[in-house]
Amino acid sequence: MARFYIAPLVLCLFQAGHLLGQRLNGSTAVQTHPSLTWLQCAPGDSCRVVNASITETNALSWYDWFGNDGIHCWEDHVWNGTICPNVQECYDNCGVHPVTDYAELFGITTSTDAVTMRFFTQSNVLNIGNSVLLLDPTSTQTAPTNKYQIFFPLNMEFSFDVDVSQLPCGLASSLSFKEISADGGISEDPLNKVGAGWGTGNCDGRCSTDRQFIHGLPNVGNMLGACCNEFRLWHGNAVSETMVAHPCSAPGLTTCTAALSGGQCANPSCDVTGCSFNPFREGIPANFYGVGPTFAIDTSKKFTVVTQFITDSNSAAGALTTIRRFYIQGGIIIPNPSPRIAGITPTDEFTDKHCAEQKVAFGESNVFDSLGGLATLGSAFQRGMVLEMSIDEDRVDHMLWLDSTFPPGADPQLPGVIRGLCGTDTGAPVDVETNDRGAQVVFSNIKFGPISQGFFQSFISS
Repeated sequence: MARFYIAPLVLCLFQAGHLLGQRLNGSTAVQTHPSLTWLQCAPGDSCRVVNASITETNALSWYDWFGNDGIHCWEDHVWNGTICPNVQECYDNCGVHPVTDYAELFGITTSTDAVTMRFFTQSNVLNIGNSVLLLDPTSTQTAPTNKYQIFFPLNMEFSFDVDVSQLPCGLASSLSFKEISADGGISEDPLNKVGAGWGTGNCDGRCSTDRQFIHGLPNVGNMLGACCNEFRLWHGNAVSETMVAHPCSAPGLTTCTAALSGGQCANPSCDVTGCSFNPFREGIPANFYGVGPTFAIDTSKKFTVVTQFITDSNSAAGALTTIRRFYIQGGIIIPNPSPRIAGITPTDEFTDKHCAEQKVAFGESNVFDSLGGLATLGSAFQRGMVLEMSIDEDRVDHMLWLDSTFPPGADPQLPGVIRGLCGTDTGAPVDVETNDRGAQVVFSNIKFGPISQGFFQSFISS
């Protein structure tokens, strides 16, 4: 979850210029949406350009008390208990200010089909981490006609280029399909009148409780987690990467309650750990992925990530049974490597069987299977998924679960403990926020279309 801090200069601007916009129920609040193109492909390898845009999910961080422009309803991870003792009073008391400059405030810039997301940005405000959602090309800037782009991945293929050369240990980029409502939660919560244009309705398979808003309503006390089906096609930096499936027991966004403010939910509706495929955890040689020409995938350069979602009937009406992955760099197709862990069948496919074998080998409970595995995720795919891209740190586990030895004190000889080559002393927020301020990720060349060999080849020539 990204963090947003208001600097003293901005307080003065609020007080002097009354820059606050509308309450969440203000119909005239308008949010800027940087443009971003992507390619919708059809059988026969013909692709059309989709002129879309993105919205920042942290735009609601500009959230202040109407009674005094210099007092903030949310600041430094905490809700103001006086102004926001409960959801209704927080909703009534506070207002949002439209964001017009993504580059200055969030460190986000777009150029045709590419979006660059910086980890650390400081101008009149300090912003750490970012998350954006892709909007439908027909979306307007105001509710209720603003909406997210909906993808139906079954029997389809999704690809993108990624540049993580400036993303070191302890930081990570992510690209996910999430079962978020197209309207940003307006239909679920009548108090939410701004919707997708303001990045509302976000949720994830980890049931995160650190979200400021759920469906656009204040998560007062941060006692609620926002759960939904999620498939992270990509979560990685220059050292390590993974894909993770998080099925849930219910469709759409559901909430769970944490015992402590900002803590983990006791009874989440999703598999918060998920089933993953991290090459290091699977025992694949360390020269597969990393910085430099000695690696099969050289993360000092841009590369393409391709993911296929295969059903039992090879049609969009079938059940999801297999996820396949390969990469392209320098015109060369690089297959997903097969696991080399005792008890896990060597395969380049992500299946329920692979997940079951992995859980046994790693000594983990198979919540993934108990929630229906890929079939459950496939049902969410049939209902439709929203695309999120992000960059962030990890304030709890310091990203060690992605790129280091995890848990830190575990025997590295045990299966699944090694996640990457980063030290267990990396990723602390105090370090990355000081030493890695230039970190960034670039996502570009997003393509979505049917599975076909000709479609594969189009990536090489494009």
